[in-house]
Amino acid sequence: MIRDALIGTGLAAFLFCLAYGYDVTPIILAGGLYAAFQLLMSGRVGDRKFEIVQETQSGDRISRLTFGDVGGQETAKRELVEALEFINNEEKAVKLGIRPLRGILLSGPPGTGKTLLAKAAANYTDAVFISAAGSDFIEMYAGVGARRIRDLFGTAYSTARTCKKKTAVIFIDEIDVLGGVRGRHQGHLEYDQTLNQLLVEMDGLASASREGVRVLVIGATNRADLLDPALLRPGRFDRLVDVDLPDLSLIQL
Repeated sequence: MIRDALIGTGLAAFLFCLAYGYDVTPIILAGGLYAAFQLLMSGRVGDRKFEIVQETQSGDRISRLTFGDVGGQETAKRELVEALEFINNEEKAVKLGIRPLRGILLSGPPGTGKTLLAKAAANYTDAVFISAAGSDFIEMYAGVGARRIRDLFGTAYSTARTCKKKTAVIFIDEIDVLGGVRGRHQGHLEYDQTLNQLLVEMDGLASASREGVRVLVIGATNRADLLDPALLRPGRFDRLVDVDLPDLSLIQL
């Protein structure tokens, strides 16, 4: 809307100067600079590719990582499997009046296997795995992060349909980068818009599925205390799984 207003104002000024015989060179130069800036901006904020792990017809690119391959996190694996059973047995859960699971938050220090657990969760639920980092959604230009959030969920749905899967797992590493408390960043407008879009997309997962695809969002962070409370409300990240450092006995095994 702002861009259209600027273009309209510039065009009106150009026609006015042309009609009354004024020099239009400054307007032409300003228009050229604006066009160059737009091209530069579009190049910097172009679409980013998300990491996709999926099973294809030929069997390649399949994520074969299972919970058995992740060592030293027995408690976290048990809690995660219990939560994922609501995905694998969705019909029974609905009959029992249990709300469909939308999000799981993995919280713990770096290097404890949160990404591996997320990939194993995708395998356990026979889902495509779409991975992104929180920093992928933050730009200096307002509205770019929100668009990338929409693209992320759109990619999850389209990839699952292409692979004929009923479930897609979206994994957002370092989710505290985009999911921090609103208003605390200096350029908080872009951060707030991006987080708001994530909340909107997660609220849209309320129905059992969209176009036959169920989406589960798994976030990972080592600073859960920095997250906006809105992310942790019931119906968004419904489960919190602590992924702590493994005990010495498990490391020795």
